[in-house]
Amino acid sequence: MPKHVVQQGECVDTIAARHGVTPSVIRDKNQELFRDRKNGFVLLAGDIVEVPEVSEASRRASFSNGGTQNYKAQVPTTTLKVKIVDDQNEPVKNQPFTVKCGKLERTGNTDGDGFAVAKLPAHVRMATVAVQFPDDEEPHVFTVQLGHLDPITERTGVKQRLVNLGFLAHTTASEPEVVRAIKRWQERKRIDPQTGVLDDDGRDQLVADHGS
Repeated sequence: MPKHVVQQGECVDTIAARHGVTPSVIRDKNQELFRDRKNGFVLLAGDIVEVPEVSEASRRASFSNGGTQNYKAQVPTTTLKVKIVDDQNEPVKNQPFTVKCGKLERTGNTDGDGFAVAKLPAHVRMATVAVQFPDDEEPHVFTVQLGHLDPITERTGVKQRLVNLGFLAHTTASEPEVVRAIKRWQERKRIDPQTGVLDDDGRDQLVADHGS
């Protein structure tokens, strides 16, 4: 069975699209890896993913002589899910947003937890999200990299989520800064004791708070 080495910026959806299979097939063939990663979507650069072979016959379209044939291809998609918070780290609820990547545009409203969710083609690596905050005249615009989130089981994954939620300034922060950021997050979530350490339950809560 062919093996795929995960690159930074790749996720299950993009790998599946590249090899002509569905994401569920990738997950089924790599159950142990996804159990270790505690997520069915997020992988770490360097992970080895087994990919089932797809026969050439299944990729080949049939044509007949003469006339016109119409074929409809389904473009593989991935889901962008971003939590929008204000300066007080409170979710920006039920506000209009626009996602743009090239000429493609998606619109919607953030949900009751502040999440902006949009379906995008699986090949998209970067998008901008413009969100209209209450009482602001101009929308707030964010740049989002898709597929660059590390698993929560990695320290880099913890840092990324804390940065995205506004509790940490940057992913190169020192370990004492990360511990203080975790304590601030635990205080905000009313988690006791506020130790600055994440156990399995704490990591699960951070993933839920972040949305992925």
